[in-house]
Amino acid sequence: MEKISAIEINKLYLRYLENKELRNLYKVFSKEDKESEELSYSEKIIFRKYYKLYKQYLQKKGATITFSTFLESQEKIDEAEEIFRTYFFTNGYNNQLSSAIKKVKDLLQTDLGAKKHWIKYTESKFRKDRLEEQLVKVLWYVIPEKKGINVHWSKEIIGVSLYELTYIEDFSHICKFLSIGDFRDAHEGELMIIRLNLYKKFRSMKIKYNELEEEYTRLQAELKKYYDLALFYYF
Repeated sequence: MEKISAIEINKLYLRYLENKELRNLYKVFSKEDKESEELSYSEKIIFRKYYKLYKQYLQKKGATITFSTFLESQEKIDEAEEIFRTYFFTNGYNNQLSSAIKKVKDLLQTDLGAKKHWIKYTESKFRKDRLEEQLVKVLWYVIPEKKGINVHWSKEIIGVSLYELTYIEDFSHICKFLSIGDFRDAHEGELMIIRLNLYKKFRSMKIKYNELEEEYTRLQAELKKYYDLALFYYF
């Protein structure tokens, strides 16, 4: 007879929740990373990192610079490029940096009125909190590609997202979702009923529960590069 695990039931529900977040992230990134005159999401992150490093460099010399000033100063952008180009090349982000710098410089060549409008508009697009909101979600939902990041974890949890790691034994979500009580200590017969209710709930929502894992794997593969981008940005 098939043995039913409360954790496996919860994992199925977590896949449903994670896939929703992963789909949303994929939509944001695929939309913003299409080639255009505007900076893509990746280029914005790289340019923000570029500015952060230059600001830290100036602070060590007893100076400082705002993002707005940096954004509109070709001289400062060139100086930062001379200092940090090798760093970005070594980390595999040289192309994104070159593209970001070119787009910024091209837009700085416009007339003064247009430039002021562009800087104000671009600053809103470069808002640190909005950019980092997506990066935090990436770190939360996307599985690390490099096992070294998880070196302090046991083998059993390597290749697990932080979200799953955090909530795999927290059954409050699925209990609320199915309008049931806590079932951590439920017997196998009760777990069978809970699983059937979950399947029924998914069907009513037109969710193919047998395809959740396949979708999860596909979305993880699509978003891997953004996990590396998040690590580069923060560390």
